[in-house]
Amino acid sequence: NQGVNLGNGTVILAKEDVNVTSPNGSVNVQGTNITAKNGNATLQAKENVSIFNSNISGNKSVKLTAENGSVSTGDSKLESPNGSVDITGNQGVNLGNGTVILAKEDVNVTSPNGSVNVQGTNITAENGNATIQARENVSVFNSNISGNKSVKLTAENGSVSTGDSKLESPNGSVAVTGNQGVNLGNGTVILAKEDVNVTSPNGSVNVQGTNVTAENGNATIQAKENVSIFNSNISGNKSVVINSENGTTKLVNTELDSANGAVTLTGNQAVNLDNGTLINAKENVTLIAENGGVLMSGTNISAGNGTQNVTILAKTDVEIDNSNLSGSHVRTQATTGSSTITNSTFKAGNLTVEAQDTNTFERNNINISGQVELSGMPVNFNLNKGVIAELPLINGLKAFTQEVETNNPELEILHKDNNLEVKLETSYEDWLEEGNALPQVEEHEETVSDLTMPSGEALVVTTTESHFSTCYVALHDVFDSYGVTERDLENLSVDEIMKKYGISASERDMLSRSCALVPGYDKAILPLKEVKK
Repeated sequence: NQGVNLGNGTVILAKEDVNVTSPNGSVNVQGTNITAKNGNATLQAKENVSIFNSNISGNKSVKLTAENGSVSTGDSKLESPNGSVDITGNQGVNLGNGTVILAKEDVNVTSPNGSVNVQGTNITAENGNATIQARENVSVFNSNISGNKSVKLTAENGSVSTGDSKLESPNGSVAVTGNQGVNLGNGTVILAKEDVNVTSPNGSVNVQGTNVTAENGNATIQAKENVSIFNSNISGNKSVVINSENGTTKLVNTELDSANGAVTLTGNQAVNLDNGTLINAKENVTLIAENGGVLMSGTNISAGNGTQNVTILAKTDVEIDNSNLSGSHVRTQATTGSSTITNSTFKAGNLTVEAQDTNTFERNNINISGQVELSGMPVNFNLNKGVIAELPLINGLKAFTQEVETNNPELEILHKDNNLEVKLETSYEDWLEEGNALPQVEEHEETVSDLTMPSGEALVVTTTESHFSTCYVALHDVFDSYGVTERDLENLSVDEIMKKYGISASERDMLSRSCALVPGYDKAILPLKEVKK
């Protein structure tokens, strides 16, 4: 009633069941062998159960229960050749060095109100599930845990920590869940035939020196706060998903690989990829910072060996330096911020770089077989080298050959346009600078021709009756689309109208290029259109 003490040299052997019980005390087993050949081996105490240097075998099951206390083991073997092993310590379970737990079916280690600590222990569920669950924390160090159908580590209110350990499910999945956090330390190996899920519903996930492999499934690491992965390898055959719901996702010297799927990284506040990071996917690679920026340095990304898409989306800024990106379409977007991409290599069918503010794309090595498109205010496309098929589109307009070649002397353009070289007549007068309004011009009936003029070029036609400029036409087209009133056209300069009506940055840039040969156009008052029929 008050306790059971089985000391060194004790042997208990039964054809059927063995029951060792203390209704109001503890059970202590030292140097003892207990065998239930055809039945169950059960050790139960009101308080604590401790087993050291002992062997406990129950053909149908082995059960250790500490109703109000804890279970502790060391240098002991707990085995059920045809059943399960269940260990329950209300206030905690401590499996110490030299503990071996072997079951034909399931292994369950549970602490309803405490923590589970596993140190130097081997746990095997040959045909079933290996489950470790605690109300507080779960720690696994220098141990091996294998469950044929699944391995589950759960800390309901606390965190899960591992190091120098292997978690394996030869025919199932591995799930590690720590409500307040998950820390996978150096030497941790997680291997599953199907999926691997590492989750912290209310904390962060930190991965250091760890290998995670989902042979036929998905590898997912998700946290409410931050996800940090250092010096690790994460592989998911169907997909790799890294997600920080409210925080930052950060990778350093880490490889992400999906042999037959996509790789997706999401960080609500930021996504940071640092030196030595490598991302390979059979399908698309996507990086998203929903409310922050994407910072990439010393990183290699390949999507489908160049046949799929690489997409980088940031709410604020995108910064890429000393990195390599390969895909069918490589696209970066800084929705409300700037983009700075330098000293990097791009190999793609199409390259799109978008920014709301400054877009700097400089000193990069690019091999683009399709179209290069850049947007921002301003766009700095300088000192790049390599080969591009077409002239870049800058804010929707094709760049001038001379400008691109001058600013990028080592960049080869395979298909150049025959840009018009416009020379002003010697009799040209700076009519915009001298007055405050464009001269009124009568427009006569036009004739229609299939001959087109490249967008952004200016053409001056000097006759006795009219002058024509794409600047004049472009200004009127934009102002008409914004509903500029005749009153404002008569009284405000071009620049004043742009400010009053909030002309977009991309359209301002287009107008600047269209009016490049018209000095002082922004200071002038645009005349009303008068059309004679």
